[in-house]
Amino acid sequence: MKIASALERVAVLVPMLLAGCGTVPEFDYRRHQPPRVSVTHSPLVQGLGLPVELVARAEVAEGSDVAEVRITLTLPGRSATERVCEGTAECRMTVITGARQGLAVYRASVLDSEGRRGETGAAYTFWVGDPEAAVPLPLRVALDGDRDNRARRVDVLLVRDSDSYASDVQLWQDAERLIYRGLLADPTYRWRDHQLGFYYTFRPGITRDYHSGLQVRCGQDPWLTDPEREAAEDAAEFADVVAVLHRNPGYRDCSGLGAGAGGQTRFSADGASPEVFHHEFGHAFAGLSDEYFESTEDRRSRSDDAPASPWACICCDDGTDTPGDVGPPGGGIDPDPIDACHPDQPPCSETLPLECHTADPFCPPLGSTCAHSNVFPSRDDCEAAAVAAAAHPGVEVAAAAEDCRRLCGPGNCPCLPPGDPTEIWILDRREPPPAGSFLSDDLMGRHDLNTPRERHGPACQRCTEATFCRYWELGRGRTPVEADAHCL
Repeated sequence: MKIASALERVAVLVPMLLAGCGTVPEFDYRRHQPPRVSVTHSPLVQGLGLPVELVARAEVAEGSDVAEVRITLTLPGRSATERVCEGTAECRMTVITGARQGLAVYRASVLDSEGRRGETGAAYTFWVGDPEAAVPLPLRVALDGDRDNRARRVDVLLVRDSDSYASDVQLWQDAERLIYRGLLADPTYRWRDHQLGFYYTFRPGITRDYHSGLQVRCGQDPWLTDPEREAAEDAAEFADVVAVLHRNPGYRDCSGLGAGAGGQTRFSADGASPEVFHHEFGHAFAGLSDEYFESTEDRRSRSDDAPASPWACICCDDGTDTPGDVGPPGGGIDPDPIDACHPDQPPCSETLPLECHTADPFCPPLGSTCAHSNVFPSRDDCEAAAVAAAAHPGVEVAAAAEDCRRLCGPGNCPCLPPGDPTEIWILDRREPPPAGSFLSDDLMGRHDLNTPRERHGPACQRCTEATFCRYWELGRGRTPVEADAHCL
């Protein structure tokens, strides 16, 4: 895996802000215990001589008060700037960037009325100055000062769909909402953000709807028709997850139709919807299953796009009589070559249109690839998972066996043969439930606009904790068997 050289430099340049480089501790659950604090910066990308606002939000134990919240920021070429807010759980600091570009680094801490201190799980870095000077561009990347941090972090690369985003800036504005109001609004990810890195690539891609029947659907092959596709893929190889953002509300998004370099997962998401991004990230990162019911007919991918002419996918080198230059519909070598191209044929110097790159139909059954699944084959399995989730130190959402309910089966679970005896049970509910809808499901179910906003339920949070733990333990040198023994 590749590491951005700028991030390597910052770990050396600002060690006073970062954790020490000694032995990395085991994955633990103290991030789920107060006092604790999170911190963000806005805008994600900022130029020179312009304001950046940092916001820290603290939580303390019941019966305690916030004594102080402290934010520390180091801009390129400057010493650290600090702000201390007393007696309030929210602290804000606005700083004008200087004349030197590079990586800025920030973190926060909280002190409660009992004298207990909590800190962000890492320092966070972002780029100040000409964005194109940093490739890939770090939007918000967790650092801990240890050069092996990359191995314990989940790096997410955001790609702009060139058909629906007019500019990089428009995507950055959406990305801020997706990260802050989507992922990090959920305690599942907010208190593990020391294992998250978000980057942006300036090489635009392309995506299509799940039902398009094209290889680029759901962000699976964003540079398929890019003449420099190989270079784009090489540059994206460092990422664990690739997300192609678009602005087409009519698209059905999905995740995991194919794996990128090194087994990375890819998905697409509507950049205007934090909930969609949050949902699809749950698929891509942790292998979470959908928790909503639909018929096989609705779930099966279809092919709605087709080339206008059968000649459109056969290129032609006009003006030659070399056998094979002109192929018949369906491909192959023309046994009787001619000197002129068909009017519908593209020249071989051009890339074939997207409609020429079709994908096989697909009908994914409900199921999770996570070590701790969020869907279950029976009531007994679901109730056992509820007991385990309720006792798990990393699960902050209440879980009870009586929350288990059957989603489908036998005989009607999607994408299975008719009459298949499989049952699927789910545990997760929204907590607290919206008024008048006690059965409302969590974020992996159907999206709605009710209050409170949908987040991950206990089964999903147990799964993500196991996934974060595995990244951490493998990154600190444990074998897969050792990591699983610790995490599962």
